[in-house]
Amino acid sequence: MPVFIGSIDKLGALPVLAAIGIQFKDASWPLQISWWQIVLFGLLAFFYRMSVLLVNLRLRVELYDALLKRALAQLGT
Repeated sequence: MPVFIGSIDKLGALPVLAAIGIQFKDASWPLQISWWQIVLFGLLAFFYRMSVLLVNLRLRVELYDALLKRALAQLGT
């Protein structure tokens, strides 16, 4: 998964905003986007969303781990 997200903890939404800016910098109306670009951007958005969910899950597991360790330490004393 690091191939897709890099250091997502530090970047946040910056990669998505950069991709949108690059895509629409020379845009005219109606947009001239080919099907492979639509599929590519759909996949990029999907992988970005999945990476954000995985980071959220990791942080939640670390929080539960810290809380359980604290509770076990209080039980032992």
